[in-house]
Amino acid sequence: MKVAWLQSTWTENLGPAWISAVLKSKGHTSEFFFEQRGWRKDLKKYGPDLIAFSCTTGIHSWARETARQLKKEGFDRVPVLMGGSHPTFYPEIIYDEGIDIICRGEGEGAVLELVETLADRGDTAKIENLWVKRDGGVFSNELRPLIADLDDLPHPDRGYCDKYPLLGQYPYKSIVTGRGCPFSCSFCFNAELRRIYQEKGKYLRRRSVGKVIEEIAELKERYALRSVRFVDDVFTLDKDWLREFIPVYRREIGLPFTCNVKPELMDEEVAGLLKESGCRLALFGIESGSERIRNEIMNKNLSDQQIISCASGLRKYGIEFATFNIIGSPGETLKDARATVEINQRIRTRYPWCSLMQFYPGTEIYRIARAQGVLNEESGGGKGHDEVGMTYFRETQLRQDNKAELVNLHRFFVILVRFPFLSPLIRQLIKLRPNFLFDSVFLISYAYITLRRSEMGIRKLIRLGLKSLSLFWK
Repeated sequence: MKVAWLQSTWTENLGPAWISAVLKSKGHTSEFFFEQRGWRKDLKKYGPDLIAFSCTTGIHSWARETARQLKKEGFDRVPVLMGGSHPTFYPEIIYDEGIDIICRGEGEGAVLELVETLADRGDTAKIENLWVKRDGGVFSNELRPLIADLDDLPHPDRGYCDKYPLLGQYPYKSIVTGRGCPFSCSFCFNAELRRIYQEKGKYLRRRSVGKVIEEIAELKERYALRSVRFVDDVFTLDKDWLREFIPVYRREIGLPFTCNVKPELMDEEVAGLLKESGCRLALFGIESGSERIRNEIMNKNLSDQQIISCASGLRKYGIEFATFNIIGSPGETLKDARATVEINQRIRTRYPWCSLMQFYPGTEIYRIARAQGVLNEESGGGKGHDEVGMTYFRETQLRQDNKAELVNLHRFFVILVRFPFLSPLIRQLIKLRPNFLFDSVFLISYAYITLRRSEMGIRKLIRLGLKSLSLFWK
């Protein structure tokens, strides 16, 4: 069987990469097709038996439209599968005319069973994790248990890095060492995913140190890596695992790396371990400078002092840090938003990353916004996910009087953090209507910090930026 994975963003997507590796290990063919000129001709030449998309909310709109078009272009007999977080939390997407099957939750076992059932011309209607459209109806199946031992999985298939040299030439590769997050931030899917997987196995799982090291060593040899990105929600979650991992990583890999940390879990030992192993950049979420927004609306349970202590500890050990921030929460005032700028100024963040709040279906923040009446009636009717853009930098579905000023402040966020003396001027500018000039300031400032953070080089960054720029305008 031939499976085609279609993707609009030129980034590593480890979910389908893992599923692709499982399919290949069982003798099937699996290939990635990134959106670019002539890609549909390549898809026809490949002749897939199954077309698959992995979608977050926002990307689903592109996938849905692409699937509809492909049905009109000679692929009407090829089943279309959509997996990822969007169909997991909004399975009703199955009723769209371009989608035949959706996969909820972990896809390795379900997609393998689907492909093998299709190959045998069997009945796909009863496969766990799948909703299957047939004869005007939909078969909706229960979730199968979570994968108990992640070491049973092969390493993710990085075939796209060979097919698309721009990705293969990245100086870093993304690594996932585990799955699951125990925290319940209201804007994140993890709390809802834990709920739907109740009694389906252990939610928090970690790959063995040996398995992770083996994958990185293979990538280091194959792609001449200069650094590693650990993209777990919280890399430092398990201190015992970290103590085992660090000396092995230092001895056998020895590359600088970046990782996500939690301020409330940062202490002298953790900071020392990160420094010892070559961590060059730690990323953590502030989200809001207002403790009211951060804790009552976002459910972060994080104090200003914990943020300040985390930054101080990292600086003490010479580890640079970047912060995640969000503007556009329900009930957020300009004073709240300015507090987010100010706490980043206070801890001297070099790489301040700020997004606009997205109200994803199934999240607590979506329910809060509906309860407060700051989403329109279309959102309340179950279609609010269609307002979510392909990027969380362009727009927010928030509906309140100060939205334009909040969006403008977002555009100047990096400038405000890095150059506080410009604050009086920008306070006046954000009173104007959002415009192309403000968008341009945003794109230039984020290109700058991306260049500084990524070690990519300006030429590769420009090439990647040109491929991704259209997402900002969609």
